[in-house]
Amino acid sequence: NLYIRLQDAWTAKDLSDVRPHLTEELYARSERQIQGYVSRNQTNHVERVSVLNTRIIGCTNDAKNDIITVEILSRITDYITDDRTGNVIRGDRNRELFMTYHWTFIRTLGKTSGEEGYVDDKHCPNCGAPIDLNRSAVCEYCGSVCTSGDYYWVVSDIKGISQRS
Repeated sequence: NLYIRLQDAWTAKDLSDVRPHLTEELYARSERQIQGYVSRNQTNHVERVSVLNTRIIGCTNDAKNDIITVEILSRITDYITDDRTGNVIRGDRNRELFMTYHWTFIRTLGKTSGEEGYVDDKHCPNCGAPIDLNRSAVCEYCGSVCTSGDYYWVVSDIKGISQRS
C-alpha cells in the first residue's frame, strides 16, 4: 500500500500524504528530486503500478533502531512529460517495466505497535492541536512541521536493484 501511495505522491509532486511514513532524510532527498522536476517544468509519471511480490530479506537492529529490509517486486510504467506541452520527453507511456527495490524500514529500538498501528497520537508543539505524528507530520491547523525522535515503522532508504522490460 505504501509503495503505491509513494508512487502516486511522486507523480503528483506532493509528498504530504506519505511524509509521516518517511524519515526526514529520505523525505528531504525525495523532495529535492521533485523540486528538480518542478523547476524544469516536468512531471515524472509512474502509472499502472502493481506490486507483484514482497518479502522480508533482512531483520536486525543497531544501537537506536529495529531495522527490516523488504524486497519489492513491481510492474509500472515510468515516463517524463513536459508540463507545458504534455509531450513525453523520456520513457514510454506504454512500456511496462519490472522493478526490484529494497526498502529499509526502521523504528525506535524496542517500540511496539499499539492498537492504532504506526500512528502515535501527539499534539502540535506550536498550537496544541492534535496531530497524527509518526516521525514527522505537518499540523493541519497551523502548518507547523512537527518531528519526533521516537517513531514506529518508517522508510529510511529505497534502493533500486534492477529494472527490466
